Amino acid sequence: MTRNEEPNPGELGKEIDWLALLRIARKRWLLVLGVALAISLAVTFRTLGTKKIYQSTATVLFDPNPPRPLGRQVETVVDFGGSYWNNKEYYQTQYELMRSRRLAMVVVEDLGLQYDGAFLTNAEPGETLPAANVSVEQAASALVSRVSVAPVKGSRLASVTYQDADPARAQRIVTALAEAYVAQNLRDAQQNASSAVEWLNSQLDNLKSGLDESELALHQYKMQRNILSADIDAQSNMLREEMAQLNTAATSAKIRRQELQARRNQLAKIKADDPAELPSTELLGSSVLSDLRAKYIEAKRQHDGLVATGKGENHPDVRAAHSAVELNREALLAEIRNIRGAVERDLAAAREQEEGLIGLFGHSKNQALDLNLMAIEYSRLERTRQNSEKLYSVVLERAKEGDLTRMMQINNVRIVDPPLLPGVPVSPNIPRNILIGVLAGLALGMGAGFGREMLDRTVKTQHDVEGVLGLTFLGLIPAITPEGLKKSRYYGYGRKRPKKSEDAQAVTPDLVVHQAPLSGP
Repeated sequence: MTRNEEPNPGELGKEIDWLALLRIARKRWLLVLGVALAISLAVTFRTLGTKKIYQSTATVLFDPNPPRPLGRQVETVVDFGGSYWNNKEYYQTQYELMRSRRLAMVVVEDLGLQYDGAFLTNAEPGETLPAANVSVEQAASALVSRVSVAPVKGSRLASVTYQDADPARAQRIVTALAEAYVAQNLRDAQQNASSAVEWLNSQLDNLKSGLDESELALHQYKMQRNILSADIDAQSNMLREEMAQLNTAATSAKIRRQELQARRNQLAKIKADDPAELPSTELLGSSVLSDLRAKYIEAKRQHDGLVATGKGENHPDVRAAHSAVELNREALLAEIRNIRGAVERDLAAAREQEEGLIGLFGHSKNQALDLNLMAIEYSRLERTRQNSEKLYSVVLERAKEGDLTRMMQINNVRIVDPPLLPGVPVSPNIPRNILIGVLAGLALGMGAGFGREMLDRTVKTQHDVEGVLGLTFLGLIPAITPEGLKKSRYYGYGRKRPKKSEDAQAVTPDLVVHQAPLSGP
C-alpha cells in the first residue's frame, strides 16, 4: 500500500457529502430510529400533558370624532383627535392603558380575583382549590401578564385578548376588562372636563374684575378729556370738516380783504381838483356817484363853453358856471369820501374777520393735535377693554360648553364585538408540536449516528482504508482457516497445492497479487 496526497481541509468543508451521511444513516439506522422515536414520544407525551389555554377576544372601537350634539362649531374641552401623529400617539397610549395596572386593579376588585385561587394558579375547569388572599396589586400583575392588545390593521379597531385555562373565566375577565376600560375612558373624560370647567369658572371672577376696571378707566379718561361718547374717529372727522370750513371761510375773508384794499387804493388815486376820473366799478356800483359825476361834468362843460365864447372869468355867466362846477365837485368829492370811509370800515371788518377765522382755524388745529395724543391713550384703554371683554366672553362660553359636554357624557370608545366563549384551546398546538418533535428527533438521531460514527476508529471497508488512512486500496486478504486451507485447491494465486501434505499452520503460502491501478490523483 502507498499513501495518497493529503486532502485540502478547505475544499472538504465547502460541500456536504450527502452520500456519506446517507451511508452513516443506513449503517447506524437503529441508533437514528431509536433517538428519533424517543424524542417524538417525549414531545408527544409532554404536549398531551401540557395545560390547555383558551383565548377570548373583545373588539373595541376608537372614534376620534364622536357625535357632537352641540354642532361642529362647539369645541369639546377634551380633544379626541388631531393630526396623523397625534392619532398614532393617542392609539398607542390607549393600548397601553388597556394593559395598565390601574385598569387591572379595577377589574380585580370588581370580580374579587384576589380571592380566587383558580385564577391565581390558572387552574383548569373542574379543579377545586381553596380560596386565596393576595394583594390587589399581585392579582393585577397576574391579570396583566395574560392580556394582550393588538390593533386591527387599516382600521380604528383594537383586539383585547385574554388567555386562561378556563374558557368561561377567560370570557368573563375580558368582558369585565373591556367594560371597565370604556367606563374608565368616560370617567377620565368627564373628570378632565370637570377640572377644565372648574378652572374656567375660577378665572371668570378675575376676568370680570379686570373688565370692570378697564371700562371704568376708559370712562374716567373720557370725563377728564371731555370726550363724547362718539368714537374718536368720529370726532376726528368732525374736526377735519370744521377745519376745512374754517380754511374756506378764511380764504374768502382774505380775498374780500384784498378786494377792499384794492378798492381803497383806487379811491385814493382820485384827484381832488378833477374828480371826474373815477373807476368804472365805483360808477357801476353807485348811482348817486354816477349822477354827481354827470352833473359835475355837465357844469364843467358849460363853464368851458362860456370861456370858449370869449367871456372872461369875471363875466357873471362864467362866474355862475364856475360856482356850479365847484359846487358839483364838492358834492362829488364828498360822496367819494363817504365811499372811501365805507370801504375803510369794510376793510377793517374784513381784516378782523380774517384774523378771527385764522384764530379759529389754529384752535381747531390745536384741538386736532390734542385729539391725536388723546387717541393714543384712548386706543390703549379701549384695546384693553376689548381684550378683557373678548377673553371674558370666550372663557364664559367655554365654561358653558364644558358644562354641557360634561352633562352629555360623550364617549369616543365603545365595544363593537363582545367576547365569545372559546371552544378550542390555542395552546398547546398538538399537530405542530408533534411535527416539531419528529423533526427534532430525526435531527438528533442523525447527530447521534454521526457522533457514533466519528467515535468509531476501526477500519472495516475499502472506504475506511482510503478515507480514514488516506492510502490507496490494493486488495483484500481473506481470512484463512485450516479447514478452508485443506479444501482449497490452490495455496496461492496461480499455483497448485503440492501432493505431499503438510501441516496447514506451517505452510506459508506464496501470495501473488497483481497491483491494481492507484486511485486518486
